[in-house]
Amino acid sequence: MDIFETIKKRRSVRIFDGRPVPKEIIEKIIEAGADAPSNCNTQGWRFIVVDRQEIKDKICENGGAILIKNAPIGILVTYDNRTKNFEYKDYIQSAAAAMENMFLVATALGVGCCWINHLPTKRKMRKILNIPANYSPIGYFIMGYAKRE
Repeated sequence: MDIFETIKKRRSVRIFDGRPVPKEIIEKIIEAGADAPSNCNTQGWRFIVVDRQEIKDKICENGGAILIKNAPIGILVTYDNRTKNFEYKDYIQSAAAAMENMFLVATALGVGCCWINHLPTKRKMRKILNIPANYSPIGYFIMGYAKRE
């Protein structure tokens, strides 16, 4: 599938068929995020794979969207928030570029995703996932194989 077809085919997928996403596919998706452009090539992202049900449940219990607990896999994209360019929040832009790369590669590999920002506060997310204060949670996405087209 060429890039234009991939962009047109990408959709938000919220209902999954339950099949697990192989580790190799998850690694390819994360690698695509790490290949994204970043402000001054800082590459300050960290990708947290959430596959344990008790963690997904805890995120939901603390204000996260119910879709999180029903998805096979979640990935939280965080970014080092130590920047001199706070006016333009370059760390958010860099993380968003990584997420878009991840979405497009997932689509090309037949994996559905949905960007979720209905999450617990950043403070709670840091506590749940043991994230250092200098990393900001930017976006969470759920993924798996779509139940239907």
